[in-house]
Amino acid sequence: MKSTIFALALAAATLCGQDLKPAQILTDSMHPERYLHGVARTPGTVKLHLDIDETGKLRAARAMSGRPDLVGPAFKMLRDYKFAPAQSEGKPFRSALDLELNFRFSPSYTQGQ
Repeated sequence: MKSTIFALALAAATLCGQDLKPAQILTDSMHPERYLHGVARTPGTVKLHLDIDETGKLRAARAMSGRPDLVGPAFKMLRDYKFAPAQSEGKPFRSALDLELNFRFSPSYTQGQ
C-alpha cells in the first residue's frame, strides 16, 4: 500500500513538473563475502523492497524474490548500506526503493575467509 501511494505521489509530482530526486544508495557493502558463509557458491539474485525515511534511514525491508538461501545474507548486507532520502523540491520525504542484489562468486572466494 505504501509503495502504491509513493508511486502515485511520484507520478503526480512528475506531471506537475516538481523537482523530484528518488532515494539513493550512498554506500553499499564493501565485503559482502563475509555474509555468505555456508551459502552454496552458485550465483543468484535477491530483489528487495526498502522503505527509506526522510532522514535516509532504512525503516523496513522485504524480499520480493530470490534464492531462499541468499535472502538472509542480503538482509544482513543491508546493515552496511547508507541511503540518501528522496527529495521533492529540496525537501526530503519517506519513500520506497527496490534493490536488486546480484551475488557472484569469484574463483578466489573460499568459505573460510
